[in-house]
Amino acid sequence: MKMLSASLLFALAFTACRKEETVLLDLDGDGALSDVDCDDTDATVHPGAPERCDGVDNDCDAAIDEDPVDADTFYVDGDGDGYGDAAAPVAACEAPAGAVSADGDCDDTDPAFHPGAPESDCGDPSDYNCDGSVGYADGDGDGAPACQDCDDADAGRFPGNAEVCDGLDNDCDALVDDEPSDAQTFYADLDGDGHGDPDNRVLACEAPPGWRTTADDCDDLEALAFPGNAEVCDRVDNDCDGAVDVNATDARVFYADADGDQYGDPDQSLTTCEAPDGYVLQGTDCDDVHPTVRPGATEVCDGLDNDCDGRADAGAVDARTFYADADADGYGDPGASTLTCAAPEGAVLQAGDCDDGDAARFPGNTEVCDGLDNDCDGVLDDNPVDAGTYFTDGDDDGYGVDGTAFRACAEPPLAATRGGDCDDGDAARFPGNPEVCDERDNDCDGAVDEEVAGAPVWYRDLDRDGHAGDLVTQRACAAPDPSGWASSADDCEDLDRAVHPGADERCNGYDDDCDREIDEDSAVDAILWYVDDDLDGYGVAGVTAPACLPRAGLSATPGDCDDVDPGSFPGAPEACDGRDNDCDGFDDVLGYWPLDEGTGAVAFDEGDRGLDGSISGGEWTDGHRGGALRLNGTDSRVELDYEELEPAHAISVSLWVRPDSLRSTSWDSLVTKGADNSSALGSSGDSYYLGYYRYGMSWYTSQVSGGPSPLLDTVDYAGHVDGWHHLAATWDMDSGDRAIYVDGVLTASDVIPPMAPTYDPVPTLLGADINGGVPVLPFAGSLDEVRILDCPLDAAQVAAEFSTGSPF
Repeated sequence: MKMLSASLLFALAFTACRKEETVLLDLDGDGALSDVDCDDTDATVHPGAPERCDGVDNDCDAAIDEDPVDADTFYVDGDGDGYGDAAAPVAACEAPAGAVSADGDCDDTDPAFHPGAPESDCGDPSDYNCDGSVGYADGDGDGAPACQDCDDADAGRFPGNAEVCDGLDNDCDALVDDEPSDAQTFYADLDGDGHGDPDNRVLACEAPPGWRTTADDCDDLEALAFPGNAEVCDRVDNDCDGAVDVNATDARVFYADADGDQYGDPDQSLTTCEAPDGYVLQGTDCDDVHPTVRPGATEVCDGLDNDCDGRADAGAVDARTFYADADADGYGDPGASTLTCAAPEGAVLQAGDCDDGDAARFPGNTEVCDGLDNDCDGVLDDNPVDAGTYFTDGDDDGYGVDGTAFRACAEPPLAATRGGDCDDGDAARFPGNPEVCDERDNDCDGAVDEEVAGAPVWYRDLDRDGHAGDLVTQRACAAPDPSGWASSADDCEDLDRAVHPGADERCNGYDDDCDREIDEDSAVDAILWYVDDDLDGYGVAGVTAPACLPRAGLSATPGDCDDVDPGSFPGAPEACDGRDNDCDGFDDVLGYWPLDEGTGAVAFDEGDRGLDGSISGGEWTDGHRGGALRLNGTDSRVELDYEELEPAHAISVSLWVRPDSLRSTSWDSLVTKGADNSSALGSSGDSYYLGYYRYGMSWYTSQVSGGPSPLLDTVDYAGHVDGWHHLAATWDMDSGDRAIYVDGVLTASDVIPPMAPTYDPVPTLLGADINGGVPVLPFAGSLDEVRILDCPLDAAQVAAEFSTGSPF
């Protein structure tokens, strides 16, 4: 019940006092008195109140829900297609009959026209869906009618258009960016190492998660395998170079263990990830032939240094105590002992001799009736053997029946000194009688026909490889078990099925095929070595021989250029012998120019280096041997390569020369490695020079202290004009020895300080020198058989060249 206000209480009291007067109230406080308020209990109802859609006459005009302020807008739907005419709106609380909430009907007289109506006929010009366009129209000009175009406002979207990466359905197949023409190829990176799998690819606009643009992973299921990764010992190709665990950073050194004792030969090692067959980590074996010899092994009496301490049999655990046996009766004096591996002379293992001066007295000796303690038991003549025990022997087979023993000094008839006869009525049955195949117990051991004399010997095949060893044998009339026994013992290792006659020989330190040879060259896993006939440590490439281990005549290193000469191999010191000692492809001859061409402007080098010379001027003529080159003494010369003709340790120059004339006041150059003499190059002077100087012979280098140092220039050689002469000059730069030979004879020699010449970048010339970059001091005459070597010829070699044409 509502609370009555003070004014209402006053009004009631006033009314009670004046019942005859009429009082008007506003019970709901909406400002309208009860005489005009059609519902004075509802403050939302009174004259002038806004009409609302609530089923109440809010404005007290006797009409309900007319023109409400919260009315919805409906549209007349004349054709009943669910869409009304936007030009015919109706405001109401609920949809009137024939009106709907959706407008947009462009023809409210035809139910075929309304928003969303199908326009499937591209030939029908009607705008059924009221979107302002018709199906056959091409609003974006892309050649596809609107009824087929998925977006007739975008010329880049129509059926058949190429799909590209733009986030749109370019070809109107309801798929976005499917098989775009500009897609990229991405490669799966399943192991997350940043490198993709070339065999697992996808075309896409953007890289899917975990896919890469690179395709160089060799194993996309192994995160530790990718190009550039460090190779480690994990049986994975970490760096993707095609090789597993090759050059691994954590590879270890293993040592060959030929005797299988787990200690390897320190001189036979391999660096690898896993131990090859026959290799171990320990490399401290002092004898890799005997498996009982290794560091820490127990020293035993075998003549070997078992524990590798440098002493054989020292402190052997099985050393024995030997006793002096002066009377050689097999028993020694217990008071005279020695601990050692081998018995000293006159010593035995058994002690206990009670009289080491009497060979008839020792422990266990037979006691006889002689008044002595023969068996050293402290009792004289106890149970002497000559008193004898005898057994009844009814079949006289030498064995009596047990239980019939008696003692006597002499043996009576039908008695024996031994018992044990199993049948005293059968002389063929007694202990020790040879067993024969007669189904009788001939030897009285309780077994019939065992170890029959003359029966075949059977050998136990312990590893059942079809070949038996001689460890276990049995004589029998027939094989005990055909699958485990054989009639011959040809297996050399009957505990290993892989070892038997006919097995594959392998490099493992064992005689696999039982031919009494170990690891022969025919082993199936033999290594191919290079044949080294001259035993210089280098073999010939392509010439190989199999072997398990290296030996004389085999090498692991190829590269020998002369396998007959042990002085020729890669890295060998070069000798002045005309041969390629160090196998670098070159012999001692830097260049040899016979000058026999007879035509052209090239002087061909017949040496290994092919340093052909360029001829300027000159003419071909007859030589000392074959042809020769004649120079005019003004501007003719031969220019040779300068880098190859710059020896560091020694040089020899030789040639045949026929001067047309010689200068009396200057130089006539024959072979020069000259200097540029320009300030920019430092004016280092001639490196080596051979020629005539004022009719004399000159061989010098101008780089020694004090300038040019001619070796010989005082002898008058004017007589050389118009005649052929052989000149040779040598210089050992390491020792300083120099010499000049004329016509094969030593003419002059001296020694200068050792030096390494400085070579300017100018050519080596024949028939001229060079100064300031300009050829000078030309020679007039003929040159033939020019030879430059990088070693010093000796007198015999120069004489040989003079007489035969070659120093070697």
